[in-house]
Amino acid sequence: METSVEIISAFSAITVALISASAYIRGRKEEVQAKLNEKKKELALQVVAYYCEEQILLEELSKLTGKNSETLKKEMRKKAIDHEKNIGGVPPEMSPGTAKRYL
Repeated sequence: METSVEIISAFSAITVALISASAYIRGRKEEVQAKLNEKKKELALQVVAYYCEEQILLEELSKLTGKNSETLKKEMRKKAIDHEKNIGGVPPEMSPGTAKRYL
């Protein structure tokens, strides 16, 4: 009889430990996911801000050069692909609308 009680007691302790570990892991996973979502939001807002900056600069450059702002945008984006700090030559294609989907 004592053996049965000991087995049930041990089984209960293991079950409680597994439930506790599972709850901890789930909580950490949710915490990491929340941080990741915040980072995505921050980066999406940065894309929108850089797009706005690009538009302002293109308008100013267009006034100074007399070139069409769309032509300037294409030229600048080609140069951005080849820029030394652009690892992998990623083209700047994300629009504010696309970025806002991550908010």
